[in-house]
Amino acid sequence: MISPGFLSTDIVIGLVGAFVISWLVGLITPGAPAGVGVRELVLLFLLKGVVAEVDLLLAVALGRVITVIGDFLFFLGTTIFYRKTIVHKD
Repeated sequence: MISPGFLSTDIVIGLVGAFVISWLVGLITPGAPAGVGVRELVLLFLLKGVVAEVDLLLAVALGRVITVIGDFLFFLGTTIFYRKTIVHKD
């Protein structure tokens, strides 16, 4: 996937479309908070023939790890900001 010859406009549109569809399916699935597992399963299903299986599994796992780290950092930042505003109001 790193070689420039692989990334044609059609492939990029397909990859982005698969990601958007998997995100939407994960978003509207009841009982799965933040689409945990659903988004990854749909992405694996949609991109099975386009990307090598090992690369696809790695990309899905890294995507979930990055999402969790981002959520944690946002939570940490808002908690610190909230505590600072409470301290300054007194």
